[in-house]
Amino acid sequence: PASDFRVVLRWDQIERSLNQCGPGLFWKPVEFAGAGIGAGGFAAAIVTFVLFANRGPTILAGLVPLAIAFIVYVYRVRILVCKAAERMARLKQRLPYSVDLIALLLQSGAQIGESYKAVAVDSFDHPVGEEFSRVLEQRNSGSSFDVALETMSSRLRDDDVAIIANETISSGALGTSMSEIYRRLSDKMRERREQDAAKRSSEAQAMIVFPGLLIA
Repeated sequence: PASDFRVVLRWDQIERSLNQCGPGLFWKPVEFAGAGIGAGGFAAAIVTFVLFANRGPTILAGLVPLAIAFIVYVYRVRILVCKAAERMARLKQRLPYSVDLIALLLQSGAQIGESYKAVAVDSFDHPVGEEFSRVLEQRNSGSSFDVALETMSSRLRDDDVAIIANETISSGALGTSMSEIYRRLSDKMRERREQDAAKRSSEAQAMIVFPGLLIA
């Protein structure tokens, strides 16, 4: 779709996707774009040499390399965006259960840092565990827990993550029960996910029924 095409050309979307892909990617947007342009230019040079080596300079010989370079760049960005979306979908799927685990640990007397560490260990090979580990690493490097949560929220730019960070920071400032905050957060996220699933199901059903009405 046209909207998908515009997304891959937005600089802020590239930066967001790089952050959402996790700690395995350390590219800056300008570095990623430069590598994509370089890869596109290399592919364009090869194709141009094969197609136009014996034909001499023409307008087509000048346009084809530009088109190929652009297509390779867009394809590379599109792969990045899809990879980021897939990782965030996995994170959002498990996040309510991780928040629920934190609530149970807090109720049993654990501290918030200990609870995050337990989730990081339990989900060490999952996006939730990776992001919580990064929070703990930043905290161990000298930042406060609140700052580490704000960094995670800014990095992922997700509504659920932002709510967790804001509620945790507010709970610490106001002295409210952290375990109750996390229990309520877990219920809200689970309820919203069920509503989203019901919405997608109804939309899919409508797409199935509508062609049948046209045929009838």
